[in-house]
Amino acid sequence: MDLRYWAARCCLALMATFLTVQFPPHFLNQISAQDSPAQLDEPAWDVVELVELSAKRDVWSPPRTRQLMGEIKRFESEQLDLIDLDGSERTVPSKYVVRVVPRWRTAEAAQAHQLYVDGEFDELLKAVPAALESNLVQWQQRLLIAELVQAVEGQGKTRAAGAYFLTLAESQPPPMLFASMPLCWTTREPDPVLRDVAQRWLEKSDDDAARLLGASWLLFTDEQAAAQQALAKLQSSSNATISLLAVAQGWRRVPPPQTMADLPRWFEFRDKLLPPLQLGPTEFMADRLQRIGQMELAIGEWSRIGSQYSDQPLRCQRALGDAAAQLKRLGRDEEAQRFETWKIELQKPSQ
Repeated sequence: MDLRYWAARCCLALMATFLTVQFPPHFLNQISAQDSPAQLDEPAWDVVELVELSAKRDVWSPPRTRQLMGEIKRFESEQLDLIDLDGSERTVPSKYVVRVVPRWRTAEAAQAHQLYVDGEFDELLKAVPAALESNLVQWQQRLLIAELVQAVEGQGKTRAAGAYFLTLAESQPPPMLFASMPLCWTTREPDPVLRDVAQRWLEKSDDDAARLLGASWLLFTDEQAAAQQALAKLQSSSNATISLLAVAQGWRRVPPPQTMADLPRWFEFRDKLLPPLQLGPTEFMADRLQRIGQMELAIGEWSRIGSQYSDQPLRCQRALGDAAAQLKRLGRDEEAQRFETWKIELQKPSQ
């Protein structure tokens, strides 16, 4: 399947948002591992973290995970293929993959990733095209684009972030990368231009990812009826990840007085999701709980984000900032300062 069409469409979306990044013509082309320049001077391997969903655990703590090490040959929507350190081949369902720490196959990709880690997002936008042109394997291209989505959304450019993500979604990425989907999880209202784009997303009857994205941003506008109808249909999507996210998005229409009655059910549903996908629903619950005056519960959810989602630094910092702001309003300055310090620590570039 030719993926160059997606690159062209993404470039057009970026032009509309005055961003300078342009994807190369072969964006997300399939490149075999044998063809990639994998020699990076130092021996290393890919690390795959898998969740153990059956393990009993405290819901406030991260789920138990285990690691595999070796060389990833393929990482698609359904499965991950790995050559283990002893040379044996191993296949695992992608729905259990929580995190991948890759041995970046090119220096350009490693540099782009480090810019994301260090929060150098303007430089990241410039570096991504070179990384994608560096004969990078497809599954690593997906990881970089997911980071780019997060960076662009963090800069307040939701339209561009959405365009990037939908380009990524068409390549059928693994479930964990849907955590970067720039959905609206609070009562934030779209600006007029984003609203128009969201309307176009919602109208794409053959694109479940676009419809979910559009519905999330139109759920509290005068298009709410169409958005709610779309969410109801998307709960039966053939893409299980989209189906689950559509269910959680529907919680946003639950009247605030009903929140505490539904909260145990929400917690149970959220905690059964793949951990990366739990971030958005947790943001929703933190926001809702603080709006109905359940501040201790809200702070617990913000703390959960800060402790479990360091790979989404912007959203961690926003959660910790929200917690600090609410504590200050309550006159709990010492506690607020602890959250501010925590936030500052997350902002420090890696060494």
